[in-house]
Amino acid sequence: MFGLKPPRLSIIIPNYNYGRHFLRLARCLSCQTLGMDVVEIILVDDGSTDDSLQQAAHFEAISPIRFEVLAEPHDGRPGNVRNKGLAEARGEFLLCLDPDDVLAPGYLTQCVAGLDIDESAGLAYTDFTLVENDTPRTVALPDFDPALLATQNILSPTAVMRRSAWECTEGYRAETDYEDWDLWVQFAALGYGAVHIADPLYVHMVHGENYSFRARENDARAKALIVLENGSFFPAAVRHWARGVIEGEPWAIEFPRGIIPEKDHVEKLLKKLADSTGAR
Repeated sequence: MFGLKPPRLSIIIPNYNYGRHFLRLARCLSCQTLGMDVVEIILVDDGSTDDSLQQAAHFEAISPIRFEVLAEPHDGRPGNVRNKGLAEARGEFLLCLDPDDVLAPGYLTQCVAGLDIDESAGLAYTDFTLVENDTPRTVALPDFDPALLATQNILSPTAVMRRSAWECTEGYRAETDYEDWDLWVQFAALGYGAVHIADPLYVHMVHGENYSFRARENDARAKALIVLENGSFFPAAVRHWARGVIEGEPWAIEFPRGIIPEKDHVEKLLKKLADSTGAR
């Protein structure tokens, strides 16, 4: 138990059979310029069959002010697993970290400082290094723009959230495979801004085991469900496209992976459909 003062930051680590990464992540956290004396760590294990529960001792060894393991039956949806940890979190700020993420030493300090400075922001995010097929590349993200977020996911997979803002959302939702994008849209729809730190301060691994990687195969439906679950955030024409995708209407084309069409694009599709129907 900690005292009456809550931790500044709660770190939630969802895990399924990634115990082999715990030592590296624990060392990474111990090197943060934000001390572990203001951090709690909650490991949510999703029914792992490896030695994850034994490897969890690495997190306790870095002496956060609170460390808790939630051993849950296997669910398979990362958002649901994260939500279980977030529900137990007591920090002013919240961060969900995958076990194979790697943070630069200043990541936590800079994100927390950004949210302290901009009290209207619900999120803080940084640029990052993406590693796919053992090949790293730097991803420089744009500054936060709700209109741009409505067409593509402009935030990193990992972002520090203001607890009071997160509590206004529905958390990670299982309806769409793009669970993080959907959550960022929820923040924007509620009127929260986001702090962008233009520095690649963490490494994100992409591989076949990533849920987000597998979601690419279901891209059109996943995008359409983001639109329908956040209807007030999108124009009526885009909602019409989303319903068309779900119902399998031929005119409602998929668009490039990771791109939700703008209103003008959908209206052109509908005009083309009307013209072809009228010509018959």
